[in-house]
Amino acid sequence: MQTSNIKERVAHNIKKLRELNNYTQEYMSTELEMSTTGYGDIERNISDFTFSRLVKIAEKLNTTIFKLLEFDERTYYDVHHNHNGIVNHHYSSEEIKLLVENNDLLRNENQRLKEEISRMKMQRN
Repeated sequence: MQTSNIKERVAHNIKKLRELNNYTQEYMSTELEMSTTGYGDIERNISDFTFSRLVKIAEKLNTTIFKLLEFDERTYYDVHHNHNGIVNHHYSSEEIKLLVENNDLLRNENQRLKEEISRMKMQRN
C-alpha cells in the first residue's frame, strides 16, 4: 500500500473512531490543543501529522495507533443502503438482546447514582 493511501486510511479511521466516541471536532481540537480547522484538516487528509500527534489522537479516542491503522468500520457496522440512500442497521436477535440488557444495566446504574447523589446532598445539609 502506498504511503498516501495509508495516510488517507488513517485520516478516515480517525474520523470514524471520533464519531463512534460521539466526539465533535471541536472537542478533539481542544483536547489536542490545536485549532478546529487544523484538526479537521487531519481528518480530511489535508495536513500531515507527526507520530507523536497520532499517539495523542489515539489516546483521546481511547484506542491505539495500531487500531488507527487497521480499523475497519465494516466490522463495527452492519450497514446496508437501500435504493433511496437510507441507511438501515440490521441487528441479530442476540445483538438486540445484548443491547437491551446493556440499556437496562445503564438505566439501573443511572438510578443508583441519582439516589447516591441525593443521599450525599441530604448528608451535607
